Amino acid sequence: MADAIRAGGVTVVMGGPHVTEVPDEALGRDGGPRHADADALGEGRIRPGRQIVLDAGAPVSLKRSTAN
Repeated sequence: MADAIRAGGVTVVMGGPHVTEVPDEALGRDGGPRHADADALGEGRIRPGRQIVLDAGAPVSLKRSTAN
């Protein structure tokens, strides 16, 4: 689903237990296809949604986000 949404030009941010455990997969850093533009690692409730939106538009090297 995320791939189809990204193909339409919409920025995708992924989070949750799977993304937190395997963070490189969503961003295609494991050699597979990229499914998201940014990831939100950890519990998320600590990190404001505004920061996630800002990170999604950041350069690739700044896109990894953590709740810690």
